[in-house]
Amino acid sequence: MRKFTQFPDRIVVAMVALLLLIPVGGATAKPYYEGKTITILLGVGPASGGTTLARLYAKYLTKTIEGNPTVIVKNMPGAGFMKAHQFIMHSAPKDGTVIYYGPWKPLSVQLKLPGHDINYKDYTILGGITLGGLIVYARTDSVPGGTNRAADLLEAEGLKYGASGGPAHVRFLIAAQTLDMLGINYTPITSYKSNGESRAAAIKGEVQLNMEPLHPYNNQVKPQLIDTGEAFPAYHVPLPNPDGSVSNNPLTPDIPSFVDVYEEIKGGTPSGPAWDAFRWLLNIEMDNVHLFFGPPDMNEEATKILRDALVPALTNEEFKAEAMKVLTFAPIPGDYKSASASVDRASEMSPELFDYFKSYVAKNSH
Repeated sequence: MRKFTQFPDRIVVAMVALLLLIPVGGATAKPYYEGKTITILLGVGPASGGTTLARLYAKYLTKTIEGNPTVIVKNMPGAGFMKAHQFIMHSAPKDGTVIYYGPWKPLSVQLKLPGHDINYKDYTILGGITLGGLIVYARTDSVPGGTNRAADLLEAEGLKYGASGGPAHVRFLIAAQTLDMLGINYTPITSYKSNGESRAAAIKGEVQLNMEPLHPYNNQVKPQLIDTGEAFPAYHVPLPNPDGSVSNNPLTPDIPSFVDVYEEIKGGTPSGPAWDAFRWLLNIEMDNVHLFFGPPDMNEEATKILRDALVPALTNEEFKAEAMKVLTFAPIPGDYKSASASVDRASEMSPELFDYFKSYVAKNSH
């Protein structure tokens, strides 16, 4: 008869502990985001177009991320987006439950303006969004007798351009460069805190010129100003090409491009310092115009999950169909590599461009 061998108590305890670690019945680990809430933090107000976009994205990120976490949108306006930027940099948890979405301010950071003591390369870049483009519009009463042609604005007196975000905001500078190159005399009003405020000023007639992204232009400006005959689309901002040239925006075929208007007025193609500055700005504003990012050194598992989820969430047919209803176009998501490349490009600026922008911003800071 075989004699039963007894194991020492310490070995038995170790074996039991090991068995407890082995999944039973094929059980798998709980998804990282199951039962969690992801907060998408925005640096703009709740009435902004960016908030509309973020709420739409949240709906599809919830469906795409394994574990189906709750995704909510929280607004933290202030200091021209920088309140939210600073929160993500210094105070947000690093577990991937709080991330930023929205505009970024690479030029202000490059110029080291007060309150912009950050480096976008320090954030955990998750992805980006390319939107539908930009439209410059003007009130028809900008000139006596009315007009619906950008060329007539050369005869206008006392034009005011309502800009939001301050004199270093990329969108203000894009519009300003085009107006300068066309030779249109205007006074920039850079005190508006949001597109909504500058749009309200245009509706009231307090300003005669404004520029909007395509989604608020279609949803707000067109029904309130264009369709009523109170304003007209002067031109759209063209899209940048890799070789430094520009192309007309296919989403706005019925609106002339800035280059078309320039040729009509000047009889040639634009060039010079303002054109160089304009093209540098295009590469920032028209490609990954909005960023998704988390705090520095964010949890690696959360980072991978969010990076992997972003593009699939915002390219499926259901999302595109709803985006067309809400925005009239489908935003194009960029993966983290594309967004990181945009951040890298924004960190590169010639000394000549640096001096140009520094002088230009200082001139309009009043």
